[in-house]
Amino acid sequence: ANFGTALRHLGEYKEALNQCQQATIDNPDYPDSWNALGQVQRELRDYLGAIESFSRAISERKGFIEAYANLAGTYFKLGDINQATKTYDQVIQIAPNFAEGYAGMGTVFMAAGEFRDSVRYLRKAVEIRPSFGEAWAGLVTALGRDVTDNDIAKIEQLAKDPSTPNIDVINLNFAMGE
Repeated sequence: ANFGTALRHLGEYKEALNQCQQATIDNPDYPDSWNALGQVQRELRDYLGAIESFSRAISERKGFIEAYANLAGTYFKLGDINQATKTYDQVIQIAPNFAEGYAGMGTVFMAAGEFRDSVRYLRKAVEIRPSFGEAWAGLVTALGRDVTDNDIAKIEQLAKDPSTPNIDVINLNFAMGE
């Protein structure tokens, strides 16, 4: 499963799929293998397969927050806004301090054109994890011209902070571009 995950990060999806499938065969009760398989399937746009894999991961480990979040994100990619919302709500109920759950819900609401709710969830995400660049980028998009000077100053400060992770700096810079 770990090798498959590494291959997925390298863009070697076919071999990643093979490794993750083998991991689920070798140990079908290991939830991380199912979660890793679901992530590869989602990359390959096999959304129904990914939903099955994430669901299996959750059945093997109750409260497996990453698998729940991956499941919610897959429903969103599939275009099932209703199921994505329900699943992100489960994520937030299980892990109320999991910033990614709030960011995901904010993204779903933004896609549905419900900007007030989107802003509320994205603000909660950056409240929990202030340097969360992806959430800031979504928040700026949802706010549009209503982005505040304080928001801009905070984004600039975080982007310049050497302790901010690189992926967050990239997304903070996207937020500044927006």
